[in-house]
Amino acid sequence: MTGQAWDEPGVAALRRMVDEGASSGVIAAALGLSRNAVVGKCHRLGLRLGPIAPGASRVCLKRGGDWSAAERRRLRDLAATLGAEAIAIKLGRTPAAVRRQATAMGVSLARARPVAKPAKAVKPARPICRRRRGRSGRRPLRPSPIIMSISPV
Repeated sequence: MTGQAWDEPGVAALRRMVDEGASSGVIAAALGLSRNAVVGKCHRLGLRLGPIAPGASRVCLKRGGDWSAAERRRLRDLAATLGAEAIAIKLGRTPAAVRRQATAMGVSLARARPVAKPAKAVKPARPICRRRRGRSGRRPLRPSPIIMSISPV
């Protein structure tokens, strides 16, 4: 299939190998294509490559597109109690798609309650009596504890 358009047997083989859990490199080698061609076709078909949780679907979430009447009805029912993320999980959509559709329908979504931030720790007050610093900002020189003896020459 190198350099050719995807035909029905190639797409069927791609779907079968993705369902079996093969990686994009393995699929590309088996079909005689580049890895990028396999990844791109999977993206266009809405197939998810790579390891998934047991029992999960390999179909990607719907990003936008047409919403059925049942999905719109369910969104309207869930909007009063759930936020966009929870509704997205229930409908198999992305949170951004849920927010867009809710705005288009004129439905306001329930807001997640913000988590209270912990109080900031108070810095201790600076001591009032500090050593004076000279004009340069450095501490004044202290006399050296070592006493040098002067010997007659």
